[in-house]
Parts: sequence; C-alpha cells; structure tokens
Amino acid sequence: MGFLSFPEFSREGLAELGGWSLLRQGRALFRAGTVKAVGWEQPILSGTVEDKGVAYEPVLDLRSLTFVRNTCGCPAGRRGQVCAHALALCLEAQQRAEGGEKASQKSTKTVAEEEAVVETVVQCPPSRELRTLRLDDSGTSLTAELTLPPNLEAAARRNAVVVKLAFRVEGRVVSPEKVYKGKAYAVDPDLVQILSQLEELGGGSLYSVVQLKCGQLKGLLEKETVGMRFIEGGQPSRELDRKTVETRILPLLEKGNGGNEGSAVPGLRRSGSVRGPTPRRSVRPPVPERDLLPDNWMVVDGSPKFLSILLREKEHPQYRGCVDWLRAEGFRKEPSNGKWWLRDQHKVLNFLALQRQRLEANYDPGYTDNFKERTRLIKPVPLHVETRAEGSGYALRLELRDKGLDLPAIRNALVSGRHYVIGEEEIHLLEREVLEKLESLSQALGGDPQLPLTGVFEGRLSGADLVHTESLLEEEDLEVPLPEDWKQRSAAIRHVGKLELPPLPEGVSERFRSYQLVGTAWLWHLYRNGLGGILADEMGLGKTIQAIGLLLAWKARGEAEGPALVVAPASLLGNWERELRIWAPGIAVYLHHGTGRRTSFAEETFSGDLILTSYSTLRNDRDLFQETSFSLAIADEAQHVKNRRSHASRSLRSVMARARFVLTGTPIENSVEDLRALFDFCLPGYLRRPPADARGEERQWHEKQHLERAAPYILRRGKALVAPELPEKIEQTLWCELGAEQRRRYQAIREKTEETLMQMVSAGASENRMRFTMLTELLRLRQVCADPGLLDPDYPLEDSAKFRTFRELLSEAMDGGHRILVFSQFVKLLKRLREWFREQGIETAYIDGSTRDRLAVCDRFNGNPEIVACLISLKAGGTGLNLTGADTVIHFDPWWNPAVEDQATDRAHRIGQSRTVTSYKLATEGTVEDKVLALQMKKSVLLKDLLDESAQHSAKVDLETLKSLLS
Repeated sequence: MGFLSFPEFSREGLAELGGWSLLRQGRALFRAGTVKAVGWEQPILSGTVEDKGVAYEPVLDLRSLTFVRNTCGCPAGRRGQVCAHALALCLEAQQRAEGGEKASQKSTKTVAEEEAVVETVVQCPPSRELRTLRLDDSGTSLTAELTLPPNLEAAARRNAVVVKLAFRVEGRVVSPEKVYKGKAYAVDPDLVQILSQLEELGGGSLYSVVQLKCGQLKGLLEKETVGMRFIEGGQPSRELDRKTVETRILPLLEKGNGGNEGSAVPGLRRSGSVRGPTPRRSVRPPVPERDLLPDNWMVVDGSPKFLSILLREKEHPQYRGCVDWLRAEGFRKEPSNGKWWLRDQHKVLNFLALQRQRLEANYDPGYTDNFKERTRLIKPVPLHVETRAEGSGYALRLELRDKGLDLPAIRNALVSGRHYVIGEEEIHLLEREVLEKLESLSQALGGDPQLPLTGVFEGRLSGADLVHTESLLEEEDLEVPLPEDWKQRSAAIRHVGKLELPPLPEGVSERFRSYQLVGTAWLWHLYRNGLGGILADEMGLGKTIQAIGLLLAWKARGEAEGPALVVAPASLLGNWERELRIWAPGIAVYLHHGTGRRTSFAEETFSGDLILTSYSTLRNDRDLFQETSFSLAIADEAQHVKNRRSHASRSLRSVMARARFVLTGTPIENSVEDLRALFDFCLPGYLRRPPADARGEERQWHEKQHLERAAPYILRRGKALVAPELPEKIEQTLWCELGAEQRRRYQAIREKTEETLMQMVSAGASENRMRFTMLTELLRLRQVCADPGLLDPDYPLEDSAKFRTFRELLSEAMDGGHRILVFSQFVKLLKRLREWFREQGIETAYIDGSTRDRLAVCDRFNGNPEIVACLISLKAGGTGLNLTGADTVIHFDPWWNPAVEDQATDRAHRIGQSRTVTSYKLATEGTVEDKVLALQMKKSVLLKDLLDESAQHSAKVDLETLKSLLS
C-alpha cells in the first residue's frame, strides 16, 4: 500500500496524540536516527526504535484518530498509551509520505544545519527607509525601548521570547501602533536598521508585542546602538546595563538557542558562519510541516466565520482564568481535539472587535498563518479628529471613518448590536477601545453623560474650552494637528513656565517675589485672551499684590476699553487703597462707597482708571454698574457671593467686562455648587449647570467634569511650595473633658432635642422644618461645649472646661513671650473673655463684625508688644488681616469648614512672619464637637480634590448628617 496513504499529521495533530512533552521526546528520537525500521499497513503502523541500547517495537492502531491504540515494550506502551517511540515512528512515516523512500537519503545536512538554515537569513545592507515611520534628520527625535519578559529563562527554554517594543518621543512612551504618522522623525542609523528588520518580521508593520527566537534576541542584544534601550521586565522594571546583558542574559539565550548563534533578524547576526552541533550520520532531516504553528501557549486559528483556540499547557498560570473567560464569551470545547470553538460569524466578528485587545494584552496568543491569511481583509475602523478655526472659536469633529464605509452603516450596526460592518471588499470592525474613546470624548465635550453613540460628534469650542479639550485628546492618546494659535493659547495655561512676562513698570517686577510674578503673568495671559480665572493661593501669599500687578500691566499696555473694577468686602476697601498707593501710585483710583457717590461713569464726566467698591454698594447701585463697560473686573474674597441666588451674586454677574477674575483662598467650601457660582462670574457659561433632576451617578459625572474643566483656570500655590522661607506651622487639637455640671446641661439639651424630633416625625413635619430645628439645637449644644454662659449668663466662665484649658495655654504663652490670636464664632464668648482679661489687667485688641477700622486695630496690635492677645470673631477676622505680631493661635470652637479656620490661622502665618506659628484647636470629648471634627475631614478632602484636579462627592451638610451629629 505504501506510505502515501499514511494520515497527514500536522505538528498540532501529533501533539494531540500524546501531548507536547511526548512529542518533543519523539522528535528527539526521530532526529537522532533511532528509528531502524518502519512499516505501514493501513491502519497499523509498526517498526523498531532503538532507545538507549534497547530495541522497542511499537504498534500503533490508527483506525480511529480520536481513540488511538498503541502497544510497545515501554511502560506507557504496556498501558496502551501513545508513547514517544510511537510518535518517532509517525514522524518517520510522515517523512516518507511527504517525500517517498528516497527522501531520507536525499539530504546530507544535519538536523542542526537545517535548523540553522531556518534561523538564518541572508544579511541585508543597512537601510534608511521604513514603511512605518517617515524619516528626516531634522525631524522629531525618536528612540526605542525593548522590554524583556520577567520569565525570560522559561521563554528561552521554549525558544520563544515575547518582548515589548515601545518608542520614546518628546518624553512620552508611545507604542508603535499609536505613534503619530503625520510627522517626520530623526532616528539613529543603527536603530533604523533594527526597526527595518523588525518590520520584515511583522509583515511590513511594527507591533508593540514581538515574539523572537533566542538567536534573534541575542543578535539584538549584541548589537549596541544609542537609539535602543533594553529593559528587564518585572516589578519594578529596570534598564539593563552591558555587564548584566553579557553575564546573565546572553548565557540564558545561548542555552535556549541550543548554542546556535544565528539570528533570524537580518543584519543582527554575529560575524562568522553559523555552526551547529557536530553532525551525526544517523540524523535524519526534519519533518517538513506545511503549517508550522506558533510556539505560544495559546494558538488562535480561524476565519471570519469561526475561531478555534488551543491552550497547550494546563499548568500555565493563566489557564483557568482563560478557560472561564472563553466559556463566558460563548466558546465551547471539543473533546476530540481539545480546542475551544466559536462557530458563528456574528459572534466571531463581535469577539474580534470587543475582545481582541484583551486577548493580546493578557494571553500572548500566537496566530496561525491560516488565520492571518483568512482574516487579512478584516480591518478596524479608525477614529478621525478634525479641528478648524471658526469665527472667534473652533469647530471640532470626531468621526468613525474608513474607505468604502458610510456613516449610516455604522449607525445601523451600533443600533443592532453589531460591532462590524460587512462591506463589498472588506469587513470593518468597530473596536471596543475606539468606541469607548469616541463615547467618552463626545460626552465630555457635549456635557451630557447620556449622549448616544452615533459614530460622529460635532461641537463648537470657545477659547475657554481649548485647554480642557486638548487634555482630553491627550488622555485618549490621540495626536491631532491643532491650529498654531490654539496651541499657543493653551500652552501657557497648562505650563506656567511658558508664560510671557507681563509689561510691569520698571522697578516693580524686582520687588515681586518670583511666584507673584508668575501669578501676575498668568492673570495677564488670561486677560489678553479674553478669559478669566480664579487666583486661589493660600492666605498670606499676596493675592492682592498679584491682582495689582495685573492692573499695572493693563495700564502700561494702554489697552483700556473702559475703566477697571475691583469689588471687595467693605472691611477690605481700606486695605486695597493702601496697597494701591504703595504699588500703583500711577493708577487713578475712585472709591465708590459711602455717601455722596457718583451717579454716572460716563467718559465725559469720569476719567479715573479704577473703580473700587464693595459688594453691598454694587448691589445697591446695580443699574449704574450695568450701564458701564469695564476692561476687567476683579472680585476679591468672592466666597461672600457663592450663593448665586443672592442679590450681591446677581449684581456681580451682571457686570459687563472683557475679562473677569476672582481672588479667594477657598474656591470651594461646601460643594461643587460653590465653584459653579464663581465660574458664573469669571467665565460665564463655561460650567454648564447639570439638569435639575440629575441624581446619583449622573450628578457625580457632572461634578467630576466640572472639577476637571475648572482646574486649568484655578491657580493655587501653597506656602510650603512657593514660600519655603516661612517658618513652620504646628497644628494641634487639645481635648477638654466636661465637668459634671457642664456634662449634665449638655445631656439635658441633647435628650430634649431627641424628644422634640420624635414628636415632629410623628406629626409629619416637613424636612425643611426638621432641618431648621436640628440646626437650632445643634447650635445650643455647641454653645454649651464652648461656654455654658452663652445660654446662662449666671454660669461662671471659670467653670467651663475649655476656659480652664485656655487659661493654662495663655499662662504658658505669656511666660514664653508669645502673643496670641483667639478666634471664636460666638461674639458673646469673646466679650466674656475680653472682660476677664480686663479684670486680670491684661491689655488686648478686639475685632468683630462691628469693628469699623480693622486695619488700625491690626497696626496697633502688631506695633505694640505689650498687647498680649487679639480677640477676633471667626468671620470678621478670616480675611484681609495681617497679624504677624502673633505666633500662637487658639480656636476656641471648631467650625464646619477647616478652610475657614486655616484662613484665620494664616492671619499670623503669612509673609513677614519670622517665628514658628503654633495653632491650637480646643474640642470637648464625646460631644457634637467630636463629630464636627470628623465632618471637617470630609470637607478637607473635597477642598484638596478640587486643587488636585479630581472629583469627590459633595460634602454638603444634609439632613442625615445633622441627625448623626445629634445622635
């Protein structure tokens, strides 16, 4: 019958007979010439194999390829299992079937020589051309990184090493698939040669994941070039030096390559001929397999209509997870061949569109030549981004587009759950990653988390939108050619180092601190581009001076389109006048406040440069200010108008100005709503308000978007960063234990509150009424904690737990020569303390909401070291005061927002302070104050999250929070 009727076995088929381990043993026996005789009488294969001096006579029954029977003298054969000897016979029979009896005598080459031929390709001359990249010596510099796998030793034993290729361009690491093809690159000639050869391995393309044989990788490592870095993978990864390569890496590859020095990468071969092991006469040529499968542990085969996945090693650490995933995706295992099958065109194409990136990122698959050939017309649809100038703004278009594909076809596919479109010549895949990019960008730019995915998005961008849009495109790794003026306008906002110096008068810039000069340049850049922003530096860093720097630049450039406007709390108008006289004597300032105010700012009657007014006056003269067009408007301490429904806030928003700015150390206190109120003034319409019915995740999405959009227009610097010369600030909470009588009074109010709330719930009281009642009772509890005398004038101050602690701190401070600031939100408590100081003969200063000339009080305190303490109400003294004469701060009672307390402390810890500032916070244990401090932590996170450009839940004090405080 002859061997022509012998079944055609691929390497995969032989592995299915006995497993990969036995196949390797059988191939070794075959190549060593141990098969002495072979006979084939269909369906019986028999013969003789000499193994270590013992002659074995396996007999293989191939009647059923699913249930193969074998008898042999070896242990496996005695159990009826397929053994290595039987597989060696199969290889011999396969060879005779391929080439006849003469095939075994035709070749005189040894096995090692055959393998060397496979491993070696004729060396090509160096090339300066690449298919993947456009080269130009004057282009953008590009280098490469090649990361070796952590399991290099195991991979070398398999002679299949998977490496990762990446490019480094302009400080960014980019995968070969995502490198921007629209520009030219300057690449080292040696690296060009390497990349050209890797392109050949990739069929004309460069890929981020490349599988190399040991000889190929060895050739790469031996060829030194300044353009290529080698990285050792793992946690953490590290760059390989030459010594490590030569002493540790190359010996591993020598072993894995069986001593073969050849390289399959042209031009990377070591000089000299390739030599294999010493030839043996009995060695036969290898079996010429027509469909050589990849060496990967996962092998993928198929076509657009079916997929088969073979997992070779059950011991592989990813085997179990991979099996679960394939089963979830609809694959079913076929026992006859051990492969996982997906037999449905719709499922196959959806799998390739939605899961191929996960497949390649997690499981390192190898694709058969059959798969590559039969799927070569399956191509992903790319995402195109186009921008163009349009009037004073820009138009942006995002679109899924490919040759031979129209938009309706894409929309129909998405609506019907298909992630592919079958065209006349090609199959177009709508890949998950591309769709997610389009959806994320469309929703972020459109301001709607419910925006449907249609395959295209068009929008118009204002000047304020450019920075956020550019950041979004970069986050999605989309390199888009932007108009030059777009890049210039956004670059300075994103990178303050690219700001132009403002045109300040001679001598002024030298007096500015460096960070103040940067802040002024930032404000000036926004003004020149018709934008606005929030200067949110920590208290004490001179926000007023930086704003005056903006006014000086505006005045020097002579671009006035009307006067400038500064709106500030009435208590700070004197401070503004003083600073303007010092820093900007050339600016004509008109104070619009008090009686006898002007009734018109018409050009023919008003020639001033700057109008300085208060929020209350602005509200009262709203019609007058609406009639005037201002060059720029500055709102100082704008947290006073965060309630956008208030008359003051509405009046501020009605001001007409080319550019608007906000100065505040606390851009957010209770919720993101505070931020939106400020942006309604400085960049009207930029933060579009979320729908009134937005709740839960939808509202969180809007808040996250608003925080990200707002971040570029908020400049925030801390003292530790820009003013390291400031001394240390030490903060400490001192816990006070209530005495028996004070505790009794506290418990009585709490129990009465609980009883009242229960009655209100039973009576069906509204949420607003319950909230008002709880806030009232909460205030009473906090008053008892601070000083029961706030509720009962006959209660002695000396019996208060906090006062006893305060008295000890005061005594210690006075003994050490320290001067103190005492803050409380309860004016009545401050007055009781002031009376106690008088009785002790200790001189104090005092500031509350009724104090008219606060600057005079500050000057008196700073200039007179005999004044030991300054008593200040928290709200009256939280802004605009310089009290560096003190170095100790005592907060008698905690407040909701820690930012307000920080502002108060910074009255002493600011530029001009030369001593360490110690801040003490007095709190009573086991009371509502304990819980208020816990609430402070949440608000601190919210404030920090804004300045770190990320979003968190609103920390608004709601009904449930109030209940928890009172429980």
